[in-house]
Amino acid sequence: MTGRTGQDPGIREEAVSPVIGVMLMLSATIIIAATLSAYVGGSTGELKTSPQVNLMVKSGGEGDDFNILFEHHGGDALRTQDLEIHTWVKDSQGAVIKHVQDAQSTPSTINGQEVRVPYIYESQSGINADNSFGSGIWKTGAVAGTGTREATAQFLGVSTTELDELIAKNAVAEIDIVYRPAGNVLYKADIVLEE
Repeated sequence: MTGRTGQDPGIREEAVSPVIGVMLMLSATIIIAATLSAYVGGSTGELKTSPQVNLMVKSGGEGDDFNILFEHHGGDALRTQDLEIHTWVKDSQGAVIKHVQDAQSTPSTINGQEVRVPYIYESQSGINADNSFGSGIWKTGAVAGTGTREATAQFLGVSTTELDELIAKNAVAEIDIVYRPAGNVLYKADIVLEE
């Protein structure tokens, strides 16, 4: 007797290995095809990296010269056309006012010049459109600002009367600077609106 106990010696048992082999080859083919299609389709595209910067934001000035200052203390230069600045403040009724400043925002008029704030301060050339937010480049050592009380109100998305109320109660404004190509927040802080 050549078979196992209890089996008919004339019956041959065949293994299921050819079926498993075909399934493994099919699975490998599907995985290779999916990987190749993802690579060709661009889903493994290059990730955008954010610039590394050391920024500081604060309020300053008084009266009509009240403004928000943006200081670039070190790191990579920032093309302002790649940035958005998100602000949040609570009005006197407690409602949160959000505003987004980007390269397409409405310009402010400062000393007769149309500029998008915050614009880069240049002592040599004064105010010009080349230094507007969305056009200028923030380099290490550069200071940008909203320039005037009226432009600061516009930047925060409030009226000048509302800004006066916010300053009177030392309200807090949250400011986020976002690098749009990568969608990352470069800077986030709360500042006190005070003269």
